[in-house]
Amino acid sequence: MTLSSATVPVRALATVTLSGLSRATAADWIGLFAAGAGNDRCLAWRYTSSGTQLPGKKARMKGAYAFPMPSVPGAYEFRLFLNNTYRPAAASSPVTVVKPVYHVKLSASPETVPPEAKVTVMYRDMPPIPYREGGSWVGLYKAGESRDAGWQWTDGKANGSCRLTMPAAPGSYRFEIWGAGEKLATSNPILVSAPAGK
Repeated sequence: MTLSSATVPVRALATVTLSGLSRATAADWIGLFAAGAGNDRCLAWRYTSSGTQLPGKKARMKGAYAFPMPSVPGAYEFRLFLNNTYRPAAASSPVTVVKPVYHVKLSASPETVPPEAKVTVMYRDMPPIPYREGGSWVGLYKAGESRDAGWQWTDGKANGSCRLTMPAAPGSYRFEIWGAGEKLATSNPILVSAPAGK
């Protein structure tokens, strides 16, 4: 069993290739496991005869199979099981799933607004993060505070914008963009000015 790469980002595809098998059945299967996990702790699997979770009609002695890797960084491995058993006949070398480095850009304008004004927030180079893994959103925060004063989902695109209403309380605010529970970028500060005569 050989791997397309020894290191892949979270949620990326890793391809495992089988070759040189001396025997095979249509019920042979490949499983993805955390390194060191028991054979009953499979994270994903498919039959080698079809590449799906339904067996094919004919056994395959060789083939390449792409698996989406988990969203949790760490060491994983693939194991080959023959004829629907739970006794591994072969295992791959470890594949390390790493947290990617994102370079998301976030900006907001205008930079000074009256209370309860609308502000446009633009984001660039967002990674695709599906809702099932937490999705991505833009949050509004007052300077020095971690509790949001408002938020909005992104549209899932790499580049986009949204509009949020600023609070009534004067002060300095910032926007943050989050994906899968991780802060990816912070905007320039936005000042909510005090009403005239205050």
